Amino acid sequence: MFKYQDVFDAVAFRHVVATEKKTLTNQLKKFSLKIKSDLLFIAVREANSSSTLITLKGQNEVDNLSYALFGSPCEQVLTQDICFYQKDVCNSFPNDMVLKELQTEGYIGVSIKNEAGHNIGILVALFLAPLENNQLDTFTLELFADYLSTFVQKCHLTNHTSSHIALLDEVEAMSNTGAWEYHVQIEQVFWSDQIYRIYALPIGEKVTADIVFSCYAEHERARALRMFELSLEKGQTYCEDFEFIDLQGNKKWVRTSGKAEFDENGDIIKILGAFEDISEHKRALLQNQERAHQIENILNNINDAVITIDANGIIQHTNNVALRIFGYQADQLLGLNISNLMPEPYASQHHHYMEHFAKTGDAKIIGIGRQLPAKGKMARHSKWSWPLRKQHIMVTGNILASLEILAKD
Repeated sequence: MFKYQDVFDAVAFRHVVATEKKTLTNQLKKFSLKIKSDLLFIAVREANSSSTLITLKGQNEVDNLSYALFGSPCEQVLTQDICFYQKDVCNSFPNDMVLKELQTEGYIGVSIKNEAGHNIGILVALFLAPLENNQLDTFTLELFADYLSTFVQKCHLTNHTSSHIALLDEVEAMSNTGAWEYHVQIEQVFWSDQIYRIYALPIGEKVTADIVFSCYAEHERARALRMFELSLEKGQTYCEDFEFIDLQGNKKWVRTSGKAEFDENGDIIKILGAFEDISEHKRALLQNQERAHQIENILNNINDAVITIDANGIIQHTNNVALRIFGYQADQLLGLNISNLMPEPYASQHHHYMEHFAKTGDAKIIGIGRQLPAKGKMARHSKWSWPLRKQHIMVTGNILASLEILAKD
């Protein structure tokens, strides 16, 4: 997209001329009066042709036109930057039908370049009578072409900046994240618009330290202030979550981050950061934690031992019944392979069942209830075991093993 390029190209040139047409037309009219041209136009290059964007006949704007560059003096402009014919230009370019139709005598054309030095457009003045020696010098036209180039580049950069700001605003609104800066020398903080919205503060209102920290929940303020001070004093980077209450009393969760910027002497000159409203994320996280707690309570209040393993057979979760049956503490059982709870030959065969299911999807034991002996912690030193009814169920990538004790040896 042209609006994200540093220097203007043909597309951007067209856009700027179209949006600034009134200003440019007025400037061209003044210039036409000065040089006494019969036809004056600016054109954009399009491969082997050019199209005029503003065309003046005297002081009147007329329809634009397109013409081939080959065999025209404009072709020389693009290779030599300037082309000047005091008279007889039609005889010099007999195949240029535009010059013939206008019965042009004098011609002067100058290239319009971008900051990279590429020829993007052409400024052309045509005269129906031969040019007098003192009527025009090429330097005047070159100066005006430079003015046009500078004007277009300025407008392009303005559009470029505005587009980036608009894009940033859109991204901030979508992600509910704002940017902030604290300038050490003037002791002033600056916010992007989204932070004002998170604080429920009118956009553009002056931001003070009292406002910045007053919206953190009372028990969070000291921690938020300390994070900022550590960044300001020691250049420490931080990213922390805080409870927050905006200026309209709405409870929120925010994530704020800060990073110091240093000058060439190693002194901190500003703190840059992001400020994100993570309320929805936190609410979802708390709801998931509440659901997990409820499921935990349910699993701990049933008679079966329930163990969750991953695809490699590593125990991820167990309920209290399983801990009691097998004689383990939670920190001892979690992370073990489920085969540790099986006597031979089941222990050495179990991982083959897991691999087979992972590769083929063919369940030999998964989803099938069966009875087999189990081994408790004490069975490491003795041979006692008891039969269990075992049920494997696949749950979102993990396997839930429900074990019901039948009898004890």
